[in-house]
Amino acid sequence: MAPGSKMTLFSPYNSFINVGLSKLEKINKLKELQKKKKITINDLVLSEQQLVANDYPLDSEDKNDADWVQTVDFAHDGSHIFALDCEMCLSEQGLVLTRISIVNFDNEVIYEELVMPDVPIVDYLTRYSGITEEKLATSAKKTLSEVQQDLLGIISRSDILIGHSLQNDLKVTKLKHPKIVDTAIIYHHKAGDPFKPSLKYLSETFLNKSIQNGEHDSVEDARACLELTKLKILNGLAFGIGINTENLFSKLHRFEVKTMLLNDMIVKDHTEDDSKGHLIRCVEDNETWTHVHKSLNADIKLVVGRLKNLERSRNYNKKPRKGNDSLDASMVLQDIGQNLTQLYEEATPGTMILVMSGTGDTRPWNSLSSELELIQDKKERLDKRHEMEPEIVEAIKLARDGVALFTVK
Repeated sequence: MAPGSKMTLFSPYNSFINVGLSKLEKINKLKELQKKKKITINDLVLSEQQLVANDYPLDSEDKNDADWVQTVDFAHDGSHIFALDCEMCLSEQGLVLTRISIVNFDNEVIYEELVMPDVPIVDYLTRYSGITEEKLATSAKKTLSEVQQDLLGIISRSDILIGHSLQNDLKVTKLKHPKIVDTAIIYHHKAGDPFKPSLKYLSETFLNKSIQNGEHDSVEDARACLELTKLKILNGLAFGIGINTENLFSKLHRFEVKTMLLNDMIVKDHTEDDSKGHLIRCVEDNETWTHVHKSLNADIKLVVGRLKNLERSRNYNKKPRKGNDSLDASMVLQDIGQNLTQLYEEATPGTMILVMSGTGDTRPWNSLSSELELIQDKKERLDKRHEMEPEIVEAIKLARDGVALFTVK
C-alpha cells in the first residue's frame, strides 16, 4: 500500500526499495559512514537509481523530447563544478523558465539571464520569483533555445551540477545532464524519507544564513547549494543525514546478492557494483517479461520489473505514452496472467513471485494535487487544502485501493 497519511500519498516504489533498519544496523551504518571522513564531491554524485527514483530527466531518444538538449563532453578551462538555480513563472502549460543563474566552484556568477517565455504567462509569481511582466519585457534578451545553447557551451557532460531538487530546474530548462549533486538528497529531512528538506531550512540550520525572505534570488539559492555541498565534503558522509533506511539493492549487494532492475527510466543497459546489479532499460512490457523469463537461468536472486501497459490502458498515468491508445485493459490482464503462469512453470522450487499494483486509480488525486500546486502562496494553499480535505481523503482512499499477491513454488 502506498505510504503517507489520509491527506498525503507517497511513492510505493520508493517505499518498497527503502528498507527500514534495526537499531544495530543504524549504529553500524553510522560507524561505516564515519570511517570515510575524507570524501570528495564524487562521493555525493547521485547514482542512476537515485536519478530514476527522484524523477530526473534522463537521456533518451524519445521523439517527444525534440525540444530538449543533452550535455556533451568537451574540454574547457576553469571550473568543472557548477551550482544552478532557476526562477519560474506560470503559464497555461505549467511552469516555464524566466531566470537562470550559474555560479562556479569559486562562488563566482558566470551566467545570469532573464529568459523570454515562448508561451503566455498567466501568473508571474512575483512574490516568489521577483519576476514581473515589465522586467521580462525590458531585460529578457534570450529565448529558452538560446539559453540551452549557452549551457551546452559552459557545462560539459563530465562536469558536476549542484542544486536543490535540481530535477525541477532541469525540467523547465529542458536540459539533461547525468552528474548531479542534490542538496535535497545529500541532506535529510528531520522526519526522514520520503520528506525532503527545504533549502531555506538547510541554510538556516547548517549555514546560519536566512534566505528566501520574500522574493527568491536564484544567485543566492545557487550559492547556498554550493556552500552546503562544500560543508558536506568537509564533514563527511554522515553529516546532515538520517540513518533510518537503506536502499534494498545496495543492501543485497553488500551480501554479494545479484539483482536485476528493469525500468523504462534507465538510460541504457549496464551493470553496477562489480556485476552484482544489472540495470536494463525496458520501455515496453514485452521487453520486461523477456528479461524476467531469461533471468530464471541466470545466477540472479532478485528481479524487479515494472509493467506499464495496465496503467496506460486505463489512462492512469499523468502523461500517457503516444501510440498506446489502443491498449485494451482486459487483454493486458490476460497477458499478465499468461506470463505469470509461464513464470511459475519455469521457476525452480523456492522461487517467490510477488505482484503488486502499489496504487489503484490515482487520477482524482493527481487532479487535486495539480490544482494545489498552482497555488504559490503557502497560506492560501494550506487554506485551499483544508477546504478540499473531504475530496482529498476520498481520492487517496481510491488511490490506495490497490492489489497484491504472492506465491512460492
